[in-house]
Amino acid sequence: MATSQDAADGQQSGPVPNDAPSLDDEPTVVLGMGAGSNAAGGELTPPEDPTPPPSSIPTPTLDDEGALVTHLGEPSKAAHVAGVARAAQARARQDVASIAAGLSEIAAAMHRLAGSLEPAAEGQFSANLSDPRTRLLAEALETARTADLRLAQLEHALKRLTSSVQTAQDNVAALQDERERLSVLYQIAQDLNTSLDLDDVLSRVLDQLIDVVHAERGFLMLRDEMGGDLQFAAARGADGRPLAQGDFGLSRNIVRDVWERQRPLLTIDAQMDERLRQHESVVIQGIHSVMCAPLRVRGGAVGVVYVDSRTERALFDTAHLDLLAAFCNQAAIAIDNARLFEDLRHHVREITAMKTYMENIYASMASGVITADTAGMVTTFNRAAEGIFNLVASGAIGRSYQEVLASIGDPTLAHILFQAINGTAATLGHEVTRTLPQRGEVCLRLNVSPLRAGDGQGEPLGVAMVVDDLTELRRSQRQTEEIQRLFGRYVHPAVVRQLLADSSAINLGGETREITVLFADIRGYTQLAERIAPGELVRILNDYLNILTEAIWREEGTLTMFIGDALMAIFNAPLAQPDHATRAVRAAWAMRAALQRHHAALPPDAESVHYGIGVHTGLAVVGNIGSRERLQNYTAIGDAVNIAQRLQSGAADQIILSAATYAAVAPQIVAHALDPLVVKGKTLPLQVYQLDGLQEATQP
Repeated sequence: MATSQDAADGQQSGPVPNDAPSLDDEPTVVLGMGAGSNAAGGELTPPEDPTPPPSSIPTPTLDDEGALVTHLGEPSKAAHVAGVARAAQARARQDVASIAAGLSEIAAAMHRLAGSLEPAAEGQFSANLSDPRTRLLAEALETARTADLRLAQLEHALKRLTSSVQTAQDNVAALQDERERLSVLYQIAQDLNTSLDLDDVLSRVLDQLIDVVHAERGFLMLRDEMGGDLQFAAARGADGRPLAQGDFGLSRNIVRDVWERQRPLLTIDAQMDERLRQHESVVIQGIHSVMCAPLRVRGGAVGVVYVDSRTERALFDTAHLDLLAAFCNQAAIAIDNARLFEDLRHHVREITAMKTYMENIYASMASGVITADTAGMVTTFNRAAEGIFNLVASGAIGRSYQEVLASIGDPTLAHILFQAINGTAATLGHEVTRTLPQRGEVCLRLNVSPLRAGDGQGEPLGVAMVVDDLTELRRSQRQTEEIQRLFGRYVHPAVVRQLLADSSAINLGGETREITVLFADIRGYTQLAERIAPGELVRILNDYLNILTEAIWREEGTLTMFIGDALMAIFNAPLAQPDHATRAVRAAWAMRAALQRHHAALPPDAESVHYGIGVHTGLAVVGNIGSRERLQNYTAIGDAVNIAQRLQSGAADQIILSAATYAAVAPQIVAHALDPLVVKGKTLPLQVYQLDGLQEATQP
């Protein structure tokens, strides 16, 4: 008698229809019930699916630093999805197992039914085929055999389904592992990219790596850009704290090998690894699990990452090494970005310092500096320019140069600046004299140059104008010329130089001060003029006046006028001379001595003249006196001048001193009193003295 197992093996003892299914056929129908009905003919209720629907991704938000917070690749999200998938797989396996058990029970029942029908259908009643009951029995037997075969096929398909579910589960697990690694890398990249500070990035790199691979220690070394050697940049322990220098017990040979070969290295136990056992550091430090990989970016090596464990073997596998390599790629980019940012920040600091330096230079420059862009808008307006144009920088920057410089009113300036802005020409030494608001008349020298990119040959960038305020210089030059014009003929050049060095020491407008006045006159000039020719007379007169002038200049007196054969000199003006009376007396005595030497050197038949000198000390008005448009002289007027002239008129080959002068110089001279002198304009006679000589200490 054939069994259902025989049917499953393709061995049938009874007739089998030609269209009977084989074991290789996929089941297409479910015997005994239709979809949605139970064994009793009722409707089946679909089982509830306990699997929650996939949650929607939250809307991105902003974190405390203003960055977008995304949920792509979150480990918690990936774990949730993986958990749901695993739960669904587990339920599928349970359902398959339940279906398989039910089908096994049905197959056993059908097998028993077929076994019960075979003796009757094929034995006892097989000869009487005309009996309807016999035919019905045969049909029932055939149906049982067919169902038995189909159930065997379903059992075979369920076995394949179970294998497929297991394969799918294994693949899902592998995908989940890959997903978790990608999520970790995503989180690492997101975390590393939140900072551009190099030290912070290095710390984050090691902290993330140690946390991901569960290493005991981690080291990060970077190539020194100057020497090219590897230098420790960061070292961390499993607790996230920096390692002390004494804990740097890593294998430098491993690091050197990875750095030189630029290939990652993995060992599950360095103590047993033939490649590493020869390294003393591996043995001494008791290092077991090691991973080391190079940091590379843009085709170049920038450093090495090293992690190890001295307590656990086989802590790392090839998946960890692959993760480390991917991690190193991310870390190298982050480190390179941080370095670039640090370089950029350094350059920005340099540029800022240079900008500040240049601004300080501009601010300290006496020349005004104004720059404008190609649109003619002012971009620089330094402190000196503020003073020159009486305009604050904030009121100039951002405005057109035409508006800012409108106060100059030079019709050629706009054309000069236009040419410079277009880079066609520079203008140097352009001087203008204009009247500016609140400043009056000013003299400015303008140097205008175009600004170009690169080495000065690139595209136009604008224009730079340097403004020198020559107002004070020109005023000083005019004052110098005036001083030279006024005093160059009257005082010694040394006095002129002092006046030029400190022009504020004089008051050309006039002032009252105490001075000593000296008058000198050549006696017998009228008679001499009657005896000799005019040319000879002028020569003789000039010789004598030169002698007198040299004596005055030697004492730095001011020769204010020549009056025919007489001259007038003052002391203590224009420059202050505390010893002015002494200087005047010394000059008078020097005149006497010089005239005596001159007379002694003359031939016996030469014409000689006599002299009279008067010296008085008193108050007088000194200043620039005369016609403003025609002729002015620096001189003195007042009673002191009149008295000195009267004393000179009364002297005959004498030097007569007033009482005021005598009182000022008495300890320094030899003199005797004369009879009181009656002079014009004075009611009372004047007490006068004749100078007989100088004390030795008073000699010049």
